[in-house]
Amino acid sequence: MNITLTLAAALAAHAQQDLPDANRYLSYDFVEVAWIRSDVDGFGDEFTGFGANGALSLTESFYLRASATRLEVDVGGFDADTLDLAGLLGYRYGLDLGLDLVAEAGVGRAEIDISGVPGSPDTETGFLASSGLRYRANYTWEFEGTVDFTHFDGDGEFGGTVTARAHIARHAALFASYGITDDVDTLALGVRFGW
Repeated sequence: MNITLTLAAALAAHAQQDLPDANRYLSYDFVEVAWIRSDVDGFGDEFTGFGANGALSLTESFYLRASATRLEVDVGGFDADTLDLAGLLGYRYGLDLGLDLVAEAGVGRAEIDISGVPGSPDTETGFLASSGLRYRANYTWEFEGTVDFTHFDGDGEFGGTVTARAHIARHAALFASYGITDDVDTLALGVRFGW
């Protein structure tokens, strides 16, 4: 009996030593949904809607990510709808426990449809890229910051995005994200499910 208790105590102590590493694990296999609000220069009202985003690991270092966002606004009696799609290849490099350098590159498609406007909808395709840091401080808190670049139909633009995630369960997190470019400020609030 005494040997069993000693063995159980030793295993529990070993598990507690491993716990900090497990708590700071960064997953690149996830699906998330979000409510999104965008303030676009030149429009009096804000675009609002929903988005979905997901990633799947290919190897220890590479992953695929895809996203779709649908937003709408009513401006002066005209309805405007946007649909943004993106597919990217991502790369992660572990700098330290719970700290990754991340980079992504891929293609995107942006469509805006304004009711009653000739030539609408207008569709553009382009190139997307970003690079930044992702850091998980402990079991609960995770932070990410990236510098973003988009190039659609000959027009390139830099921006930045910061994200905070609160892990509420082993495979679920709430998040808030704020992105800024020359023309658009975007707030996203959502939930991520990972595995």
